[in-house]
Amino acid sequence: MRFLDCDGRTVEVSADVAGRVFTPVTASETRPKGIGHVVLNTPDIQVAREFYETVMGFRVTDWVEDVMCFLRTGPVHHTIAFTRAPHTSLNHVAFEVRGLDEFMRATGALMRSGIAPVWGPGRHGVGQNTFSYFQEPSSGFVLEYTTAAQVIDEEHGWTPKVYPANAQTTDVWGTANARDELVSATLIGRPDPGTWTPPPV
Repeated sequence: MRFLDCDGRTVEVSADVAGRVFTPVTASETRPKGIGHVVLNTPDIQVAREFYETVMGFRVTDWVEDVMCFLRTGPVHHTIAFTRAPHTSLNHVAFEVRGLDEFMRATGALMRSGIAPVWGPGRHGVGQNTFSYFQEPSSGFVLEYTTAAQVIDEEHGWTPKVYPANAQTTDVWGTANARDELVSATLIGRPDPGTWTPPPV
Protein backbone atom coordinates (compact mmCIF):
# COMPACT_ATOMS: atom_id res chain seq x y z
CA MET A 1 0.00 0.00 0.00
CA ARG A 2 1.28 3.46 -0.88
CA PHE A 3 0.16 6.84 0.39
CA LEU A 4 1.51 10.38 0.82
CA ASP A 5 2.46 11.61 4.28
CA CYS A 6 1.87 15.08 5.69
CA ASP A 7 4.94 16.45 3.84
CA GLY A 8 4.06 14.81 0.52
CA ARG A 9 6.55 11.94 0.81
CA THR A 10 5.51 8.61 -0.65
CA VAL A 11 5.25 5.98 2.09
CA GLU A 12 5.03 2.32 1.14
CA VAL A 13 3.79 -0.28 3.62
CA SER A 14 4.15 -4.02 3.03
CA ALA A 15 3.36 -7.13 5.08
CA ASP A 16 3.93 -10.88 4.97
CA VAL A 17 7.03 -10.45 2.81
CA ALA A 18 9.40 -13.41 2.84
CA GLY A 19 12.78 -12.55 4.29
CA ARG A 20 15.77 -12.76 1.97
CA VAL A 21 18.50 -15.22 2.89
CA PHE A 22 21.74 -13.38 3.65
CA THR A 23 25.20 -14.15 4.94
CA PRO A 24 25.51 -13.19 8.62
CA VAL A 25 27.87 -10.32 9.40
CA THR A 26 30.93 -11.61 11.23
CA ALA A 27 33.37 -10.02 13.67
CA SER A 28 35.59 -7.28 12.17
CA GLU A 29 33.43 -7.10 9.04
CA THR A 30 32.46 -3.56 8.02
CA ARG A 31 29.39 -4.58 6.02
CA PRO A 32 26.22 -3.13 7.62
CA LYS A 33 23.64 -5.43 9.19
CA GLY A 34 20.84 -3.25 7.85
CA ILE A 35 19.27 0.18 8.10
CA GLY A 36 19.26 1.38 11.69
CA HIS A 37 17.15 4.52 11.28
CA VAL A 38 16.17 7.31 8.93
CA VAL A 39 16.06 11.03 9.75
CA LEU A 40 13.81 13.30 7.70
CA ASN A 41 13.71 17.08 7.47
CA THR A 42 10.34 18.77 7.81
CA PRO A 43 9.11 22.37 7.89
CA ASP A 44 6.54 21.48 10.60
CA ILE A 45 7.89 19.02 13.15
CA GLN A 46 4.69 18.90 15.22
CA VAL A 47 2.54 18.01 12.21
CA ALA A 48 5.04 15.30 11.19
CA ARG A 49 5.13 13.89 14.73
CA GLU A 50 1.35 13.79 14.95
CA PHE A 51 0.98 12.13 11.54
CA TYR A 52 3.49 9.37 12.29
CA GLU A 53 2.04 8.81 15.77
CA THR A 54 -1.63 8.68 14.81
CA VAL A 55 -1.46 7.18 11.31
CA MET A 56 1.63 4.98 11.56
CA GLY A 57 1.61 4.05 15.26
CA PHE A 58 5.06 5.39 16.15
CA ARG A 59 5.78 6.53 19.72
CA VAL A 60 7.81 9.57 20.75
CA THR A 61 10.98 8.61 22.60
CA ASP A 62 12.78 11.94 23.14
CA TRP A 63 13.21 15.48 21.85
CA VAL A 64 16.11 17.86 21.29
CA GLU A 65 14.46 21.14 22.28
CA ASP A 66 11.77 21.77 19.65
CA VAL A 67 14.04 21.05 16.69
CA MET A 68 14.31 17.24 16.64
CA CYS A 69 11.87 14.47 17.54
CA PHE A 70 12.85 10.77 17.88
CA LEU A 71 10.22 8.07 17.35
CA ARG A 72 10.20 4.29 17.65
CA THR A 73 8.04 1.26 16.92
CA GLY A 74 9.88 -1.18 19.20
CA PRO A 75 12.57 -1.17 21.89
CA VAL A 76 15.31 0.61 19.89
CA HIS A 77 15.47 4.33 20.79
CA HIS A 78 14.51 5.52 17.31
CA THR A 79 13.76 4.07 13.90
CA ILE A 80 12.73 7.42 12.48
CA ALA A 81 13.36 11.00 13.54
CA PHE A 82 12.33 14.42 12.29
CA THR A 83 14.41 17.60 12.25
CA ARG A 84 12.93 21.04 11.75
CA ALA A 85 14.16 22.49 8.44
CA PRO A 86 13.05 25.06 5.86
CA HIS A 87 12.00 22.34 3.40
CA THR A 88 11.08 18.67 3.08
CA SER A 89 14.15 16.55 2.44
CA LEU A 90 16.16 13.54 3.53
CA ASN A 91 18.52 14.30 6.41
CA HIS A 92 20.35 10.96 6.40
CA VAL A 93 20.04 7.17 6.35
CA ALA A 94 21.89 5.33 9.13
CA PHE A 95 23.45 1.93 8.47
CA GLU A 96 23.80 -0.31 11.52
CA VAL A 97 27.09 -2.17 11.86
CA ARG A 98 27.88 -5.11 14.14
CA GLY A 99 29.58 -3.29 17.03
CA LEU A 100 32.03 -0.59 18.09
CA ASP A 101 35.05 -2.22 16.46
CA GLU A 102 33.19 -2.67 13.18
CA PHE A 103 31.92 0.92 13.43
CA MET A 104 35.47 2.28 13.65
CA ARG A 105 36.69 -0.08 10.91
CA ALA A 106 33.87 1.04 8.59
CA THR A 107 34.61 4.69 9.34
CA GLY A 108 38.32 4.13 8.70
CA ALA A 109 37.69 2.26 5.46
CA LEU A 110 35.85 5.23 3.96
CA MET A 111 38.47 7.66 5.23
CA ARG A 112 41.27 5.58 3.66
CA SER A 113 39.36 5.60 0.37
CA GLY A 114 39.52 9.39 0.39
CA ILE A 115 36.06 10.23 1.73
CA ALA A 116 36.35 12.36 4.86
CA PRO A 117 33.51 12.32 7.38
CA VAL A 118 31.21 15.31 7.34
CA TRP A 119 30.75 14.83 11.09
CA GLY A 120 32.21 12.26 13.46
CA PRO A 121 33.16 9.81 14.65
CA GLY A 122 31.39 10.40 17.94
CA ARG A 123 28.55 9.24 20.15
CA HIS A 124 25.20 10.98 20.49
CA GLY A 125 23.84 11.76 23.94
CA VAL A 126 20.26 11.26 22.77
CA GLY A 127 19.84 7.61 21.78
CA GLN A 128 23.44 6.79 22.78
CA ASN A 129 24.30 5.55 19.27
CA THR A 130 27.68 6.15 17.67
CA PHE A 131 27.90 8.24 14.51
CA SER A 132 30.09 8.90 11.50
CA TYR A 133 28.36 10.89 8.75
CA PHE A 134 29.57 10.81 5.16
CA GLN A 135 28.25 12.55 2.04
CA GLU A 136 27.94 10.48 -1.11
CA PRO A 137 29.92 12.49 -3.70
CA SER A 138 27.64 12.22 -6.74
CA SER A 139 24.18 12.55 -5.16
CA GLY A 140 24.96 14.64 -2.09
CA PHE A 141 22.95 12.29 0.11
CA VAL A 142 24.26 11.69 3.62
CA LEU A 143 24.79 8.24 5.16
CA GLU A 144 25.69 7.44 8.73
CA TYR A 145 27.51 4.47 10.18
CA THR A 146 26.08 3.70 13.62
CA THR A 147 25.83 1.06 16.33
CA ALA A 148 24.91 0.54 20.00
CA ALA A 149 21.68 2.55 20.09
CA GLN A 150 19.86 2.74 23.41
CA VAL A 151 17.27 0.03 24.07
CA ILE A 152 14.11 1.22 25.80
CA ASP A 153 12.86 -0.74 28.82
CA GLU A 154 9.14 -0.73 27.99
CA GLU A 155 8.29 -2.92 30.99
CA HIS A 156 9.09 -0.10 33.43
CA GLY A 157 7.61 2.67 31.29
CA TRP A 158 9.28 5.48 29.40
CA THR A 159 8.75 9.21 29.69
CA PRO A 160 10.10 11.26 26.77
CA LYS A 161 12.75 13.77 27.78
CA VAL A 162 13.66 17.11 26.22
CA TYR A 163 17.40 17.56 25.76
CA PRO A 164 19.24 20.83 25.12
CA ALA A 165 20.79 21.37 21.70
CA ASN A 166 24.40 21.59 22.86
CA ALA A 167 27.76 19.91 22.26
CA GLN A 168 27.26 17.40 25.11
CA THR A 169 23.94 16.27 23.67
CA THR A 170 25.30 15.85 20.14
CA ASP A 171 28.60 14.15 21.07
CA VAL A 172 29.16 12.81 24.59
CA TRP A 173 32.64 11.49 23.69
CA GLY A 174 33.78 14.88 22.43
CA THR A 175 35.69 13.24 19.57
CA ALA A 176 33.74 14.63 16.60
CA ASN A 177 34.26 17.94 14.87
CA ALA A 178 31.83 20.68 15.90
CA ARG A 179 28.31 20.60 14.49
CA ASP A 180 28.83 23.86 12.63
CA GLU A 181 26.90 25.59 9.83
CA LEU A 182 28.55 23.42 7.15
CA VAL A 183 27.49 20.19 8.89
CA SER A 184 23.95 21.52 9.39
CA ALA A 185 23.67 22.65 5.76
CA THR A 186 24.85 19.25 4.52
CA LEU A 187 22.24 17.45 6.64
CA ILE A 188 19.43 19.78 5.56
CA GLY A 189 20.16 18.88 1.94
CA ARG A 190 18.20 19.98 -1.10
CA PRO A 191 14.38 20.17 -1.22
CA ASP A 192 12.88 16.82 -2.23
CA PRO A 193 11.70 17.19 -5.86
CA GLY A 194 9.37 14.20 -5.59
CA THR A 195 6.94 15.43 -2.94
CA TRP A 196 3.21 15.22 -3.67
CA THR A 197 3.96 13.15 -6.76
CA PRO A 198 3.42 9.40 -6.39
CA PRO A 199 6.18 7.42 -8.13
CA PRO A 200 5.18 5.12 -10.98
CA VAL A 201 4.12 1.61 -9.96
